Amino acid sequence: MNKTYCFKWKRDYIWYKKIVIGHSYETETDKMTLFFPEGGLREIAHWSDCDLLLGVEWDHLHGGRSPEFSASTNDKDTPE
Repeated sequence: MNKTYCFKWKRDYIWYKKIVIGHSYETETDKMTLFFPEGGLREIAHWSDCDLLLGVEWDHLHGGRSPEFSASTNDKDTPE
């Protein structure tokens, strides 16, 4: 079973949230592609207009926090 994490993004003051197994950014088309655990994908167009928030579960999947990461400064504007 693939490990999942919560992928959150904001566009026009609205936060969206999906549980995914991966994501990929395409610079040529400015699209973010989300990959879902049950299969399938979603493309988010005009990605440069969005903000991104990845949770601690994504961080753990990729080997833990980097030394320059500070949870106290990055958690201030976390959406509910």
